[in-house]
Amino acid sequence: GRTTGFRLNLPFLGQLNFYLSSFAPPKTISVVPQAVAISKIYQTDGLPTGTQAPNFSLPTLDNKQVSLKKYKGKKFVLTFLSTWSSPSLEQAAILSKIEMKESMLAIFLQESPVSAQTFMKRAGYDFPLIADTNGGVGTDYKINLLPTHFFIDGTGKILQIHTGVLTKEEIVNMFKNMP
Repeated sequence: GRTTGFRLNLPFLGQLNFYLSSFAPPKTISVVPQAVAISKIYQTDGLPTGTQAPNFSLPTLDNKQVSLKKYKGKKFVLTFLSTWSSPSLEQAAILSKIEMKESMLAIFLQESPVSAQTFMKRAGYDFPLIADTNGGVGTDYKINLLPTHFFIDGTGKILQIHTGVLTKEEIVNMFKNMP
């Protein structure tokens, strides 16, 4: 068969070589709208609202343990982010402008505490966060898209789950409307 190849030179990674052998396009192509595909993921894979939020215990950037128990009796917003996701970067800027910092917590997925702290300092952001270095908490919460927001009541029950970037007003209003 015929082989097609190309080279890609990237700073830091060097040269990458790609080869395709005997490629033939499919005879039919079916297209699934992205919104339909995403809603199907969450109908089958995501944590359902009304269930207890999975417990976690992770160190803060100053090495104090934070767990779900810290928020017992208080409603709060738990947001999953990362420094490698553009929507997460946009969301981090919004979170830093929210005044209700004692009622929110961000978990940076697959980040070391040092990289999360560096990100926060460089951007000048100030909101509570912990780093989920190995991604275990993200797995427990079945995170498929970033950012993902969990609105959790004082008993630890998940009342709402939202994916994507939320505005400051959306977060504050949803929080205020929680029982």
